[in-house]
Amino acid sequence: SWNALAHHVKPDAEGNCAVADFLHVDAARNIVFDARSKALRTPICIVGLRDSIVVQTDDATLVAHKSESQKIKELVKKLAEDARLKKLV
Repeated sequence: SWNALAHHVKPDAEGNCAVADFLHVDAARNIVFDARSKALRTPICIVGLRDSIVVQTDDATLVAHKSESQKIKELVKKLAEDARLKKLV
C-alpha cells in the first residue's frame, strides 16, 4: 500500500516521504512517488497539500488523500472498465 511506503522512506522535516525530485511549500505528511522513466522525470512540486498521496507515472498522475487510499482499488476497477484507459491498469 502507499501508506506502507512511508514506513520505508525517511521523511523530511515536515513529514513528507518522497521517492522523487520533490519540492514543496507549506506541505506536510505527504507520500510522493515518481515512477516515470528517468528520461521523463521532472520535479514534482506541491503547495499547501497535506496528508496526501501523489504518484506520477509515464502514463498518469494520481492524487489522493491518505484517508481515501483504500478507494484507489475502486479507481483501478473504473480504469479497467473504460476501453480508453484500461491500458493503464
